[in-house]
Amino acid sequence: MDGRTRAVGAVGALQGYPHAISVARRVLDDLPQHVLLVGEGAARFAAECGFERGELLTDEARRIWEEGLDESTWDEDVGPGDRRLRRSALERIRGMDVPAGPLGTVNVLALDRHGDLCVGVSTSGYPWKYPGRLGDTPIVGAGNYCDNRAGGAGCTGRGELAIRLCLAKSVVDGLARGLDPEAACVEALGDAASLADEFRAPLLTIALSRDGSHGAAATLPGATYAVLVDGASEPEIIPRRVV
Repeated sequence: MDGRTRAVGAVGALQGYPHAISVARRVLDDLPQHVLLVGEGAARFAAECGFERGELLTDEARRIWEEGLDESTWDEDVGPGDRRLRRSALERIRGMDVPAGPLGTVNVLALDRHGDLCVGVSTSGYPWKYPGRLGDTPIVGAGNYCDNRAGGAGCTGRGELAIRLCLAKSVVDGLARGLDPEAACVEALGDAASLADEFRAPLLTIALSRDGSHGAAATLPGATYAVLVDGASEPEIIPRRVV
């Protein structure tokens, strides 16, 4: 999402193409009459743009997926909501296709020397989901939002809650009201905590304001984010505020 124009490009349920975020950028640049392409249409567009197809189910991804179905291997930090979600998947696992990889979402927020902001979000999707499930990442306002007048935000974690709250837009609205980025993230996650959700799992958000200040929050301890400024050779790793 471009913070200057608030133009957006997004794809979802895209199979067979390893670099979905790059396909989304081409939607923004080359298909301005649309915002979001999904499924076979997204794949057709990727092919028309010349993107190389690739195998998404690696040996490592298969191993992580299979181990995740064995409750004895779950880490102590797997919360009760996440456990319920995995157990519900076990009940119907034999009727499911193997997902295309482990969970993992990346938020990238950038501010250039002209004062223009952008937000890019990419995800592999939740690995034990019901086929057809689409998370918050490609949904503008839920998993990502950007507006030069205030700032940008991205989300990771429990996508269904982010969708229900328009979480990224809520964070940017907080910036517009004068909250600093960390406070805006904390406020939005506090709102999320008020919603009933039996499959509750960690939820994280990060924000960058128009003046370059930044902050992030998470519902689990130990979460961090990285900041790289012009002229630096290495990013700075900063703890997220725990909500």
